[in-house]
Amino acid sequence: EGIDAGVAALTGRIMQVPSKVSAIKIDGKRSYARVRGGEEFEIPARPVTVSSFHVYDVREAVAEDGTPVLDLVVSVVC
Repeated sequence: EGIDAGVAALTGRIMQVPSKVSAIKIDGKRSYARVRGGEEFEIPARPVTVSSFHVYDVREAVAEDGTPVLDLVVSVVC
């Protein structure tokens, strides 16, 4: 039930913050170049469309620190 709600919330048009080590330009300079130069900056969220998000398998697992987690096998199409 909680997984289904999470999948529904992440399907369709959503906002996503790109990785700082991407080739996206911020004020004319590549983001990865800014990171390598030690610059502090933020990349604004951008709209993306997730057209398909399917959960194939759910397994209970334990993280390295002992925290119980769920391990999901998913397919996401944007």
